[in-house]
Amino acid sequence: MRLVITIFLTVLSLATVAQGDMRVDQIVDRTSGRYNEFQPKPEKIESVYLHDDWVNGTLMLLSGDTLADLSLKYDIKNSLLEINTPAGIKVASLSKIKGFELAVMPRKQLFLNANRQQVPGLTGLVEVLAKGNTSLYAKPSVEIIAGNYNAALDVGSRGDKAIKKEDLFLVKDGKATDVTRAGKKVVGQFQGREADIEKYVKDNHLSYKKKDDLARIIRFANEGSAK
Repeated sequence: MRLVITIFLTVLSLATVAQGDMRVDQIVDRTSGRYNEFQPKPEKIESVYLHDDWVNGTLMLLSGDTLADLSLKYDIKNSLLEINTPAGIKVASLSKIKGFELAVMPRKQLFLNANRQQVPGLTGLVEVLAKGNTSLYAKPSVEIIAGNYNAALDVGSRGDKAIKKEDLFLVKDGKATDVTRAGKKVVGQFQGREADIEKYVKDNHLSYKKKDDLARIIRFANEGSAK
């Protein structure tokens, strides 16, 4: 009898460990009621990362599940989220992702799948900078600069160069506006509050051209709009 109990506890322990591994390495697809593995990272893929190092984070899935304490990298060139698992590097595509959060300093970064919001002009994975009647999002992207090597003069770059970019979008009344280079014109989105906003910017030594400063400005403007 003691031997039977020992075997039962051993099997139960192994099953618990297996379920734990499955939770890290697989995602739940509630529509089909079964587990689907993350896809392995494709071979011979050229990646450009938001952050070069692995970052601790949380992944929210369209299935409704949330996986916390993951090691993540966002490949902005291919719109793939890489997950470092015990079984190797796996990727979650845009079709599976509701959003994810990266625990970076000086503040956490929250990304959402804009395709789910159905806002014209806003697509893909975007970082949430400010939420309210008027929201501000940042969308990272990659621009490939072709090599310009001149063999005769032996000058220039032989290979292509990937440049990371970031565009800023203001969403108001269900419409997205690119404000990457709008500068002070952003104030025009808040009619009747221009003077208050400009005073806030001046008093706090903020710049319309800096992402974090612009997020503060939008949050301030939203507070006034809510009154």
